[in-house]
Amino acid sequence: MAKWCQKKRNGHLAEFTVSEAAVLMCTDVAARGLDIPDVDWIVQFDPPQDPSQFVHRIGRTARMGKQGSSLVLLLPKEDAYVEFIKTKQIPITEMPAAAGLKDILPSVKKLVLGDRDVLEKGTRAFISFLRGYKEHHCKFIMRFQDLDMGAVAHTFALLQLPRMGELRNLKVEMDIVPQNEIAGIRFKDKTREKQRQMKLSQAGEEKAKKLAAFEVKKAEREKVERTRKNEQARRDKQSNRMRAKEHYAHEMEELATEARLLKKLKRGSINEQEFAAGMKAHKTGRSAQLDERPGLMESDEDDGGNSSEENFTGLHDDTKPVSAAGQHAKAMIAAKTAKQAKVEPFAEAVSTGASESTSAKSGNNKRKRKRGSKGGAKHKRKDNA
Repeated sequence: MAKWCQKKRNGHLAEFTVSEAAVLMCTDVAARGLDIPDVDWIVQFDPPQDPSQFVHRIGRTARMGKQGSSLVLLLPKEDAYVEFIKTKQIPITEMPAAAGLKDILPSVKKLVLGDRDVLEKGTRAFISFLRGYKEHHCKFIMRFQDLDMGAVAHTFALLQLPRMGELRNLKVEMDIVPQNEIAGIRFKDKTREKQRQMKLSQAGEEKAKKLAAFEVKKAEREKVERTRKNEQARRDKQSNRMRAKEHYAHEMEELATEARLLKKLKRGSINEQEFAAGMKAHKTGRSAQLDERPGLMESDEDDGGNSSEENFTGLHDDTKPVSAAGQHAKAMIAAKTAKQAKVEPFAEAVSTGASESTSAKSGNNKRKRKRGSKGGAKHKRKDNA
């Protein structure tokens, strides 16, 4: 009645007024300003949000000295509302439940399954009831969180709960009818049913288009992500390869420097103090280079936490770990040193033998020359004789 135009309201009100037996379903719009004679009962499905409206509601009966009654339906948890109404100087007594009442919910559910219009009206009534109950002025009595939502939905003959924010975080227990059965409920009005089928068809097409567009966008995003990951992997691989090259070059450079110092030490060109000073200066320069190259430092840390300096110094310090390149270079230097140690005595022996042979030959030549000179003198002397 609240959404009707004024002309339609007046027509239904006039029809109710002249009827001998009729029921008028209305909201608080009809709580004031209406003078309807001979109203026997006012039945309130729920207490009004504003308690002051209670008097105006029941004031539609027992007018002009006539008799009338009013009934308000309360849940067991709402019995404190009786005492609250009594404080407003309104006499109220409890009515005992009548025995042998017939359960009409099966009949109502049959109506719901036979006409979708009844189902939608029950759903709208349920939503309106919950929102009105949540905004009740007597929140200390009408506690929304204490409502049994499943029982309330059963009262409104609902087949499923509607989607609404008030039920989002609540756990509701009720018998749910499968969605395909609910979708199969048709309107008795053929025009409305045709419109509903057209809307369902359009909704299905739009859903299919949205799903297809979503899949296309998803595939594009996945392709872009794969390309980005592949490119990043390629860059990382190239960067790691360059770092490895630089790291290897620096290792070889340091190995060469250490080898030169070791050779000088073996030849006696430098003493051990000079060798230690050279190594220290080389380490200092190497540390400065590593500080300027953070990539190499990260690479060194990845090799088990040992710096390249420690790996290189492992060539002359057996107590520290040595990298693979360092071990290979150390083996090469050791082999070369051993080879030189074997060759040098032989070379010295050969050179000594050669010098002795040369000296012997030179001695023989001298003796021959001396002999030759004496012989010539004798021949000369013979000639003179």
